[in-house]
Order: sequence, then structure tokens, then C-alpha cells
Amino acid sequence: MVPLRSLSLRDKLRLWRLRRRISRAPLVYRRGGPGLLGVIYFFVGAFVAGGHNYLDAASDIGDIVSGVLGIILWPLILLGIKLHL
Repeated sequence: MVPLRSLSLRDKLRLWRLRRRISRAPLVYRRGGPGLLGVIYFFVGAFVAGGHNYLDAASDIGDIVSGVLGIILWPLILLGIKLHL
């Protein structure tokens, strides 16, 4: 390793910039998945929507949309708001 005193000002600046860039780099890169909370939210939503008959046999597009809305907006179902289309 070269002593810092023997480096030129330009080399010191390059070294400082490199250290600064490395210190900002994330240690773990996260992929764009839903994450654990998203998976838990989905399963709770499916359980609540199924318990309130939003996931019954889908005979038309309205039943499918109601099921999807029931899974996504399950806190509203617990508040008593009807999402059946």
C-alpha cells in the first residue's frame, strides 16, 4: 500500500471519490417482488373475502371483479362496506 503522503492531490481526490462511491453502494440489491408484508396482506385479504362470500363461483365478470376488489380492499369489508358488483 502506498503512503497517502506520496500521492498527488489529483490521486487523493480520485481515491476520496472512490471511497465515497463505495460507501454509498447498497450491500444487498432488492428485487422488485411483493415482499413478505405483501404476501401476508394478500392471504389475509383472500381469507376475509372468502369468509364474506366474495370468492364464490364466478359466473360473470362482475363476480370476478368483486372477488379481486374484496382481496385488495379487505379492510373496507371488515368495516362493513359492501363491494359486490
